[in-house]
Amino acid sequence: VSTQSTGPFPSRKVGSPFHIIMTSPVISIPTFTTLKLSLENGILRLTFDRPTRKNALSAPMYVEVVSALEWAKLQDQVRVVVVSGGNCDYFSSGNDLANFLAVDPSDEEKFKTVLHEASQNTIRFIDAFAEFPKILIAELNGPAVGVAVTVLGHFDFLYAVEKATFHTPFMQLGQGPEGMSSFIFPQRMGLPRANEILILGKKITAQEAKNANLLNEVFPDVTKLREHVTDIATQISQLPQTAVREGKRLLRATYRGHLRELNRIEFENLTQRFVSEECKEAIIRFMTRKSKL
Repeated sequence: VSTQSTGPFPSRKVGSPFHIIMTSPVISIPTFTTLKLSLENGILRLTFDRPTRKNALSAPMYVEVVSALEWAKLQDQVRVVVVSGGNCDYFSSGNDLANFLAVDPSDEEKFKTVLHEASQNTIRFIDAFAEFPKILIAELNGPAVGVAVTVLGHFDFLYAVEKATFHTPFMQLGQGPEGMSSFIFPQRMGLPRANEILILGKKITAQEAKNANLLNEVFPDVTKLREHVTDIATQISQLPQTAVREGKRLLRATYRGHLRELNRIEFENLTQRFVSEECKEAIIRFMTRKSKL
């Protein structure tokens, strides 16, 4: 990656996780390898762009999502962010376990290092959404798995197509709840339903997710979904923005401190789980089954 001038922006350092293209004299939009960004009328669309992997979150993708949100947070022209799976069949299939395929499981130290790095990527990814001060809208064009489900607790508006499903198979992989879901899910849907989703790993439909207070609305197809999301995003972009951001902050202020502490506790648990023998064995079993399909 080379250093280049960005017009009104300072030169970028070598090694930056993204490069910049000029789109107007007043704002530059980053470009990424696993995401697409577009900005129109104050609405930034952040689209996951790994369709051949069902938008699974690779290690570079975790980094790029965090970078994109950090950039959006600093831009006055960005008033609301819409996150979508684009034209992929999935919103996101969650953590890409191919991140581990290049590592020989018999090399225990290397395998544990990779798992530890994966847990840190997850935490940074969640933090980027949890601490984002502007309005976040989820446009769920298809199924969501794992961290792509738990991160939804940090969105302000959530809309899905009927075919979307929500699945968190953490226990089957020897892991544990993350994304502060161990608080947010019981708070929203009640402990019995949260236990089904986070411990049993029950896959739920879009309508079930709406009934569990995880979604605002469900739509029959992607066209109607995107029309509605665009309408909502436009409404928000036209509101006084300081009032909107302060409103969001106040709505979340009651439990913000608790969530920060919980994030630390979940991170410690996730780190321990990732380097445990049962997690390692569960991931190997999963990858073995996948390779035989």
